Amino acid sequence: MRILQVAPYSPPVRGGIETYVLELSRCLSRRHDVTVFSCGKGETVIGRIRFRRFLALEVNQLPLPFKKHYPIPIRMFFSLLTHNYDVAIVHDHIFITSLLAILACKIRKKPSILRIGTTITDRSTIFKPSKFICLMRAILENTLFRFIIKNATVVVATIRRTQEYISRGYNVKVLRVGHGVDKRRFKPCPLGENLMYIGRLMEIKRVDLLIRAMPIILRNEKVRLMIVGDGPRLSYLKGLAEELGVSDYIEFCGAVPHRDVPKMLRKARIVVVPFHGEINLIEAAMMARPIVTVPLRINREILEDGALYASLGDVRSLADKIIFLLKNPKRAEELGKKAYKIVAQKYDWEIVCKRFERIISSLCKT
Repeated sequence: MRILQVAPYSPPVRGGIETYVLELSRCLSRRHDVTVFSCGKGETVIGRIRFRRFLALEVNQLPLPFKKHYPIPIRMFFSLLTHNYDVAIVHDHIFITSLLAILACKIRKKPSILRIGTTITDRSTIFKPSKFICLMRAILENTLFRFIIKNATVVVATIRRTQEYISRGYNVKVLRVGHGVDKRRFKPCPLGENLMYIGRLMEIKRVDLLIRAMPIILRNEKVRLMIVGDGPRLSYLKGLAEELGVSDYIEFCGAVPHRDVPKMLRKARIVVVPFHGEINLIEAAMMARPIVTVPLRINREILEDGALYASLGDVRSLADKIIFLLKNPKRAEELGKKAYKIVAQKYDWEIVCKRFERIISSLCKT
């Protein structure tokens, strides 16, 4: 079987969509030929997977009032019309890459699986969209997004919240395939010495809350914070650390390849996710790291009672939860073990891949 995956970002880079695409490709490539189309420059091969990156027009480089990382790869469409594949797996519904892929599949009468991750509903909990953003969202949800979702052969979701949101909002059947973790690479080990955040440095991730909590934490416990990741908020976060006088206790590690994430997590004593999490929560829990996060529905769906939950947007609450675990190492270790038991039973790439295999088989038989 020739499987084509289409994603907005290049899978070898650390990130939510990228990680999912890379790990799913690894599983599928054991039995199928897998090619990944994404945005970027050049081509590469990882194992048996071929990655083709297409140069894209970046919205954040245009003279527009909003600066969002949003690639528009015009050339990708023509390659989609000529590339040899049996089924396409398209990742997320809010990107031009998804529109191009679904349109090409429709023209060529090829089956498509649209995988949708987290919806934007949780992301509005702290950030209240402007009237302009609300208007644009309403327009897109009834035009571009609707076309993508309605014209996919099968729609699948990674979490229950997304499944319910898309099914209700677009009146389509949505299957749930879940997230996955490679349990051979992410496995429990002794706790490290550092606090750790791992993920993109974007405003929506609210990493600034964690940095603002550091002066409170340091008055109680001397501990270093490792911030693993890159993004548009890097300079701001470094400046904030300097302004609060905590820069000596914070290490900005930059982005790391996904293969190095287990090595980084071994250094973590506590993993902190100040707002929205998915893959980073699952991977940290799979290594039995105690986690402090916030009670968004997606976070609770993943971790259940296997984490400490601080109040949304509350620096003091976040600091208090971290201090509690620092002062109670036995409780922290127990919490990490509980998180591991929860995710080990629910998330495994082999299970996720088998769900995709069943969907692919049913599509190719019809």
